[in-house]
Amino acid sequence: LAWIFADNAWLFAGLWLLCGLTDATDGLIARALDAESDFGARLDSFADIAMFGVIALLLLDSLATSPTLLLAVAVLAALRAANLVIAAGRLRHF
Repeated sequence: LAWIFADNAWLFAGLWLLCGLTDATDGLIARALDAESDFGARLDSFADIAMFGVIALLLLDSLATSPTLLLAVAVLAALRAANLVIAAGRLRHF
């Protein structure tokens, strides 16, 4: 699967952004429907970490040979890490 993204960092970034948007949307929907829970918040945080880990493993070979993909992953990882820190402090996910 990683070879799909090896020559197209923008496709990878777009799909990862889509994952992030759907992740944020499910939280908004849960709050709007008053269906949020502490367990759901923790599960969401765990899913975020697991998704990042799986993506990193899938792209391991491609990251070594594609500087553009490596840069895209680094920028997106930094943004996601900042988001997790902010959310953990504000929403007390951990």
